[in-house]
Amino acid sequence: MGRLNRRAAAEVSAPGVTPARSHPESVGHLHLGFGAFHRAHQGLYTERAMALSGDRSWGVLGVTGRRPDVARTMAEQGGAYGVLVRHPDGDRLDLVDAVLDVLAAEQEDAIADALADERTRVVTLTITEQAYADPATSIPLRRLAAGLARRHERSRAPLSVISCDNLSDNGRVLRDAVGRLLEPASALASWVADTVAFPSSMVDRIVPATTPADVEAAAALSGLVDHGLVVAEPFSQWVVQDDLVAGHPGWDRVGVQLVPDVAGWEQLKLRVLNTSHSLLAWQGALAGHDTISSAAADPALHQQVVALMDEVATVLQPPPGADVPGYRAEVLRRFANPMIRHTTAQVARDGSRKLPERVFGTMRDQLAAGLRPEWTARLVGLWLAYLARFRDPSSDPLATEVLALLDEGPDEATVVRRVCRLIAPAAEDVLQDEVVTVMAAALREASSNVRRATS
Repeated sequence: MGRLNRRAAAEVSAPGVTPARSHPESVGHLHLGFGAFHRAHQGLYTERAMALSGDRSWGVLGVTGRRPDVARTMAEQGGAYGVLVRHPDGDRLDLVDAVLDVLAAEQEDAIADALADERTRVVTLTITEQAYADPATSIPLRRLAAGLARRHERSRAPLSVISCDNLSDNGRVLRDAVGRLLEPASALASWVADTVAFPSSMVDRIVPATTPADVEAAAALSGLVDHGLVVAEPFSQWVVQDDLVAGHPGWDRVGVQLVPDVAGWEQLKLRVLNTSHSLLAWQGALAGHDTISSAAADPALHQQVVALMDEVATVLQPPPGADVPGYRAEVLRRFANPMIRHTTAQVARDGSRKLPERVFGTMRDQLAAGLRPEWTARLVGLWLAYLARFRDPSSDPLATEVLALLDEGPDEATVVRRVCRLIAPAAEDVLQDEVVTVMAAALREASSNVRRATS
């Protein structure tokens, strides 16, 4: 059996396989954080847009983050890879030939040159929420700042830089993070402010880790072995603020929503989908479920997710035209897809980063409306019970500190207050007695249930 390469990606013809049709000639789209999610999402959108328009100037240049081996794998395949779309009714394989090259993050000079090239008109990033907290320690953000400096020296051509991370108002967050790496009031900082756009965006697609079984399933469809394969659910969504100053590959013709304001879409996803995902991960793992689909099939957990969605809906401000009941139903179907083995452990990670963004804002809105947070508050207790049960220091950047607070006691309410002040210093207004009581009760109840189950 042969190995997937650029020519095969264009020529393979088999049922259930969509061949690549982009054949890029130059780089127009540079991506920082070239991992599985980008390949199953933004890279695929660019592939489809180029194939539809015939404009081959939008090829993708990927820059790896924590996985430099990806650059080697993609080089061996000539940039071609497949997206195995797993559906209960059968698999589909989408082949992609949008990638011209992949650089390792250590190739500083080549990355800066690519960012300085006026043919590069769009930069996207998937670098995780944590990277924005301290830009000086983020290799992708430092590479971006260095590339912008070189672009300023050479062409000074306009550029759009799009964050694709799960942060509210991520365009502003990215712009501020980059600004912290530039000398204030410098000519470079002024040029960036005047010429570089940072549109906000919302991305959504479940992309679990690729397994050997997935590689075999894809090979059965195409007759080719693909070591760059990524796996994805059928659903995909990308909403981008319509503030692209240097054009785009024609994303709006292949399903990308270009809108004046992304905020409503961000809130819909963060508060409905992401909070529900976290509940299934933490509560599901505590109940012994290894995957999200298994947890979603648990009747008791299903009822909890529905209750959480009902509570969130009381203060939700959805975007114009959004079908919220339909969106909720779609989320539940996606979580229940048994072909997507998204592990509870994978989704459960980084709770200290996720809770302030996804939960504290909802609780603040509920309190302002005279409502008592119940399920949103319970999420804090469930996360703490999860950390206490599995005690994995690698599962959260603040795991060691939080576990120390859990071990100190003296009681659940005190622990909850201390932890919330640690992970969300600005959320003191949310820590009203009635809210802390709910959080503490959830921690106590979940921990007690685990002790009974394991005794």
